[in-house]
Amino acid sequence: MTSYQKILKALLATVVALGLGTAFAQEKQEGVWRSGENFAPVNVGCMAKWVCMPSEDIMYSGDQTLKTTEPETTMGVCNAAGSADQCKVCMASAPETPCEWWLDDVD
Repeated sequence: MTSYQKILKALLATVVALGLGTAFAQEKQEGVWRSGENFAPVNVGCMAKWVCMPSEDIMYSGDQTLKTTEPETTMGVCNAAGSADQCKVCMASAPETPCEWWLDDVD
C-alpha cells in the first residue's frame, strides 16, 4: 500500500467516525463512572468524586460538544493499604445514577 493510499484510508476512517458521531448527536449513550485517585478522607471513611465519560474514545466534529451526566460524590471506607495511619485507597462504590453521554450541537 502506497503512502497516498494510507492517507486516503485514514481520511476515510476519520470521515466515517465523524459521520457516526453526528448520527448519534442527540441520542444518549451508556457511559462509565470513573473515580480518580484523589479523594477526601473523612474520619475512618472517605468521599470519592466520580466523573461520567464514554467507555471508549470517541471522535466528533468541532461544531459539537461532549455532554455527560453531572459528576457525583459517594462515601466509602478507607483502606490503609499497608500504612498504619493513612488512608491510601478509598473503597467507594460508583453512583447509582446512570452514567450517560451524548454529543450536542455548539450554539
